[in-house]
Amino acid sequence: RAADGTTEDREVEPWGLVSRRGWWYLVAFDVARQAERVFRLSRVVGDVEVVGPAGAVTRPANLDLATAVAGVQPPAPTGTAQVRVRAGSCAGLRREVRSATPVGDDWEELQVPYADPARLAGTVAQYGPDAVVVGPEEVRDAVVRHLTGVAEGGA
Repeated sequence: RAADGTTEDREVEPWGLVSRRGWWYLVAFDVARQAERVFRLSRVVGDVEVVGPAGAVTRPANLDLATAVAGVQPPAPTGTAQVRVRAGSCAGLRREVRSATPVGDDWEELQVPYADPARLAGTVAQYGPDAVVVGPEEVRDAVVRHLTGVAEGGA
């Protein structure tokens, strides 16, 4: 899935995975473009089909995976989610918070910037009942998808 939301099938020869600034990337050879490419894993949608025998693809000897993704910038936030959290909890979620407003005695509502609803959903879900997405709908829906996948044994 591209940044604009369009999707396209890709045939790649995977060379390796790299984590950079909290995002996972696939470094691969894109067969159609005949070039090295870097793909953010959170944008991979649909089923992945393995073609060919194991070990058929080898990474070029001179390729440094970390260098391949060094120039990739994490996406800039495109929205702000309202996430209600128990007071004093969810420290990791609070790192990027724009504001926090008390809601009753035990809760706060955080304004959390995000670029990828699915990534934020995974972060929120890890706090269990201590974090609830109030809005927007795309983030709430992403949390439901994430938790459904976990319940079904797929995430």
